[in-house]
Amino acid sequence: MSYNATISFKSIDLENLFSFLTKFKKTIMENLDSIAEDNFIYSPFCKNYHFEKDDSYRKIMYSDDSALLKMEAEYWADRLFKYRWFYNNTLGLLGIYGVPKCTQELFDGTVYFQNSCDQDYQREAWDNIEEFQKIYDKWQNVSNEVIINVLKEKGYTDDDFEEDESLDYYRRSVAYDEIWGLIGDTLFDDASVTYISLFGYYDILVRNSFLSKCFDKAKKFFTKEK
Repeated sequence: MSYNATISFKSIDLENLFSFLTKFKKTIMENLDSIAEDNFIYSPFCKNYHFEKDDSYRKIMYSDDSALLKMEAEYWADRLFKYRWFYNNTLGLLGIYGVPKCTQELFDGTVYFQNSCDQDYQREAWDNIEEFQKIYDKWQNVSNEVIINVLKEKGYTDDDFEEDESLDYYRRSVAYDEIWGLIGDTLFDDASVTYISLFGYYDILVRNSFLSKCFDKAKKFFTKEK
């Protein structure tokens, strides 16, 4: 099955998990403008509305003719700020899918996983994610014989490599496989994850502020040459 996923990781004890998620939400609320800049082009405003220069967010969103657009925009915002996440008890590791760029510095590291090309990930890809670095280093230090045996278990044959060649690429690939094996179920198995929804009923003002920013950026984008 083809896949791609960007996941941010944080080594954290369960007792500190809630405070971290609270900080995560606070950081998002402080950076609504940059998040709007990264996402406005995907909003219903860009897909379902023809802008005029005298339009305003309040004029459009609170007119009787825009009830459907308002509903679609609010649904879109709620979905945008809803994140797939998991906690690996064995590793003491939190993972959250697709966090905004402005929040990535809160985490130990962010990794883009995919199987559309080689899993030739250098050590830098696992920077600051201690458990993943341990796995990478383990495979970098095994003998060629060990790597060859692992590859044969995966279906490789002697024709796929020379015993005296550098097997560093295969070491990196096997390290990726082990790391992805620890978390892959969280992408494919909904029972292995849950979702955190940052905007509740009483966050309506925050959501409106974000949507207003998206509307203004979309309007500027589509009317700049009119």
